[in-house]
Amino acid sequence: MRAFCTVSAPLEVCAPPSRPLPPGTRFLALKLLGTPQPRTLYFLVEAKSRVREVYAQTCLHFSKQGMLDTELFGLAVLI
Repeated sequence: MRAFCTVSAPLEVCAPPSRPLPPGTRFLALKLLGTPQPRTLYFLVEAKSRVREVYAQTCLHFSKQGMLDTELFGLAVLI
């Protein structure tokens, strides 16, 4: 089990950072469905990141916004 997270907290926009990204780091776009105005959350992820880490960061983000039960949604991966 890894002791650190390889997924960032959600970013406001998908914009090039002021400094270069570390090797193996990519942008991930998470599209939120079921909202009146479709939104996209952006994350910085390492190549070795797992989907459950993205899910955990997404749950944390929504709980900070006041969502009481973050287990009510799931992630679908498009390959």
